[in-house]
Parts: sequence; C-alpha cells; structure tokens
Amino acid sequence: MERHNWDAETRVAYEALADYQKAFESFARGDPTPAAARAEFDAAHLRLRVALTNPAVTKRIAEVLSSPTAANLNFDLHQNELDFELKLSRYFGINWRQVRKSFRSNPPSRPEFTSPKELVGRIDELHQRVTTGIDSARQIQPRIPKKKRKREIAQGITSIIFGAGCAVANSYFPATMSFSYAASLAAFGQAARDIIGKDND
Repeated sequence: MERHNWDAETRVAYEALADYQKAFESFARGDPTPAAARAEFDAAHLRLRVALTNPAVTKRIAEVLSSPTAANLNFDLHQNELDFELKLSRYFGINWRQVRKSFRSNPPSRPEFTSPKELVGRIDELHQRVTTGIDSARQIQPRIPKKKRKREIAQGITSIIFGAGCAVANSYFPATMSFSYAASLAAFGQAARDIIGKDND
C-alpha cells in the first residue's frame, strides 16, 4: 500500500516520527548548540505526542493492541514477518538496515503497554531517558566510550520510531495484525535496553 492511500492523520503521524528522528540527530550533535538542539528535540516530541493522540490514530493503535497476538502474548516472530515490518520502516524516516542491525525478537516477559495511552506514556518516559542520556554522554571521556554510548541511544531512538510506526501502520494490514504487536513490543523492549542500558523485565 502506497503512502498516498493512507489517511491524513496517519501521514501526519509518519511525518512526526521522521521529524523526531531528525531532531534527535541534531540533538546528539549539539547542532546548532546543545541548548537549541534540545529545545527542538523536545518540540519534536510534543508534535509526535499530538500526532499519536489524534483520535483517528489512537483508534488504529487500539486495533493493533487488541489483536490476537496482544491477547495471547504470542511473540513468535518469523523472519518473513519481520521482513514485512522492516519494509514499512521507510515510511517512518528510518532505514530498515538500521532496524535489522540490532533488532532481536525477544520482548519483555510482560506487556510494555496495552492501550494507546500507555504506548504514548512509554515514549514520554524513554524521551526523558534519551535527553538525560545524551547530556550525560557529552561528559564522558575519552572519546570512544562517548561515541559508543551515543550510538546505543541512537539505536534506541530508531527502535522507538519503529515500534510506534508498526503500531500505526499495521492497522492497514489485517493479515499482519497477528504479529504486529510482537514487532512493536520487541522494538520498545530493545529501545529500553539501548537507552537505559539494561534489560527491562
């Protein structure tokens, strides 16, 4: 399904996800200044919240979260199913190779979220972790550990965007809804590991 066939609210959500990715990249670089970059990153987060809490979008997210996978906690993602999810990532402003590089189909033993409100709340929590993490990473010496920590946080951002994007996009594909929750949940679990630095079970 091509992007122009998606409804306007979904396109806004995709654009907000892509903008969030770009704002993070500037924030990680401190461009043009650390303070200005953080302000824009926070603004991008607020725009993303607005997009994901639009009633039309929350309805789609709720459909995915009420799928059989969500109800049964069946997280067995097969490779062809994951490949389908990865192809969708281009609409969220991320490269599918970035996601595949470290994506592990091992979500937490308990649900990260069961409603659109909880999903947005999880993004809010991880956003705060990211801002704190980048600010702390700037103080790390020497250079190599600093770069490594920033890469971990960047991968966490990619996972957040992929997880949120899956939760919206898969409502358009009823046949995939049996595993879309698993992909979204696994992505948020991966984000927590990358950003917080430990398992989130």
